Amino acid sequence: MNDKLCPVCLNSKSEPLGFKNHTPYALFRCLKCGLICLHPQPLDEDIYALYPQEYEPFWPPLDEESSRWRRWSRRRHYMLRCRALQLTKPNGGYALDAGCGTGGFAHQLAQIPGWRCAALDITPSALAVARRQLPGVLQNNSERMPFAADTFDAVTLWEVLEHLPDPRATLVEIHRILKTNGTLLLSTPNAESWQAKFWGPVWTGWEIPRHYHIFTIRSLDMLLQAVGFKRIRKFSLPMDHFYFVESMRRWIYTRADGVTQQKAVKIKLAGWFFWPLARLLDRTQISSALVIEAKVI
Repeated sequence: MNDKLCPVCLNSKSEPLGFKNHTPYALFRCLKCGLICLHPQPLDEDIYALYPQEYEPFWPPLDEESSRWRRWSRRRHYMLRCRALQLTKPNGGYALDAGCGTGGFAHQLAQIPGWRCAALDITPSALAVARRQLPGVLQNNSERMPFAADTFDAVTLWEVLEHLPDPRATLVEIHRILKTNGTLLLSTPNAESWQAKFWGPVWTGWEIPRHYHIFTIRSLDMLLQAVGFKRIRKFSLPMDHFYFVESMRRWIYTRADGVTQQKAVKIKLAGWFFWPLARLLDRTQISSALVIEAKVI
């Protein structure tokens, strides 16, 4: 039994999630709010070693991307994120992309008239790439940011919240640096998604041990409200397809004969067939990602 306090509801009662992952780490579900927590959390000195260079947030800038399909897909995804921000802030403003990786989204947003964009991350290799696209990207953690109160009109946390050892502290800090009526946009894996149940231990949303916390919509709402935010809407981005393909890849590659070219072809074909259904599932409560707009209250 994991007796560490839940960062959402501060409850100490939890239960093991119930599947083996062949690592020293285990997942526990809070019995009060449903948050999934990793235990134990990796030591600070081990964190960088957990993120290989081929990890998605470390991919090169778009103009250096060798895959035409990946270049198109990434550009489209950045633009959809930008549009989501423009919907809530049509006149633009000053935005912070926290956990910017190699800076693709921040760079794209900065090209849109009316927007200024700051960015930060903690990983040196990712920052080296990000600074080629956006000057002044900061190396800093998200729990204590070097910005004055009421600085930003918007903050984005794209697939970041699950990587944080203390998500409550980060959201408190974001609340501090946002202006009155400021906007927070975030995406994070959904522990109650259909894919989490279907794929079980190979679901890519668990990402053990890189993901410390996996949220349900209830636990995320509770945390946002506790630190001074109100969820305005849950919306969709095309993410179910990614979760399906990566989870299928993990499932196939765990089979006895290892990685083969034939398996890679099967994964690609399955992904194409699943694409239309994925776009429908993205819009449901059981989608693989929670994509949220919240406001300072």
